[in-house]
Amino acid sequence: MNTYARTYWFTWAFLVIAAALTGVASLKSAFFGGLFAALLSALLSKVYERAGPRYAPLIGATAGPLWVIAMYFRIRWFGSPEDFEMAQWTLGTDISVHAAGFAGAALMTALRVRFEFPKAFGGGLLLAAAMTVVHCLDRPSRGRPGRPRGPRLGGGACRRRPGPATRCGAG
Repeated sequence: MNTYARTYWFTWAFLVIAAALTGVASLKSAFFGGLFAALLSALLSKVYERAGPRYAPLIGATAGPLWVIAMYFRIRWFGSPEDFEMAQWTLGTDISVHAAGFAGAALMTALRVRFEFPKAFGGGLLLAAAMTVVHCLDRPSRGRPGRPRGPRLGGGACRRRPGPATRCGAG
């Protein structure tokens, strides 16, 4: 039971922190949405353990995007047009963050079988953080819909949102 809890809390905490840092969702949305996404990761704990450190991150990195795609279609079919537009806008970052969170939790769970918890936690956190940072640094700058694309300034591409204002309050 301890393994399920550690996998759950790692995934949930990473998704909330990554959502706050990348600006793809409000903190409230990330908090409650992460609770359900982390449940899927926790349910895969035994699969992660059996797969070992070599294949567990691959399984996690596959499960995360599948979760995002399922939620994308839920919003498409049952959500409002504004929610669907936001889901379209943030789909790539959502997939990246979930893949990183699930892969990190999977690696942590798989390493926990062989190593003490601090080493396993560090390995999972390092993988998840590296995957998120690479996405944010490599992501091309996208302007708001209907606007020309401008230069990427200071890595802020992960914070842009459609609408009248960006996260920092500029227009």
